[in-house]
Amino acid sequence: MRPIAADHSAGLLARLVSLGAPAGDLLLMSMLLRLVTSPGGRSASYRFLIGAFGLTLGTDVLYSVVNTIAVYAGGAMDAGWMAAYVLFGAASAPATPWPATAARSSACSSSAPPRRRRHGSWTGCAR
Repeated sequence: MRPIAADHSAGLLARLVSLGAPAGDLLLMSMLLRLVTSPGGRSASYRFLIGAFGLTLGTDVLYSVVNTIAVYAGGAMDAGWMAAYVLFGAASAPATPWPATAARSSACSSSAPPRRRRHGSWTGCAR
C-alpha cells in the first residue's frame, strides 16, 4: 500500500480509490478469520457466508497478482466474484419459505386467517 500512497503521478482521488481495495481486503480477511475462529454452531447460512468471504478474498488476491503482470480487462476471473455474490444471496435467504406454505392442520377451518408471530413467521391458523 505504501507504493500506491507515495505515487504522486496519480491524483489524490485515484490514490484513495487504489488504497481502498487493499484496505477492504484486509477488513474482509479479518472478518473471515473472526467467522472461522468463533465458537458455536455452524448453520448453512454461516457456511455460505464463510464461503462467500473466502471466495471474494481469493478472487481479489488473484486479481491483484494478475494485475501486477498484465492489465486485467475482464474474463473468467469474474466468475469468482459472481459465485461469491450467489453465496452472499444464499446466506441471506431464509431456511424455510416465507410465508410458510405448509398445509394447515385439519383442525383449522378454511375461513381462519393465518396469524403472524412477533418475530415475523406465520402460524398455521388463528384460534
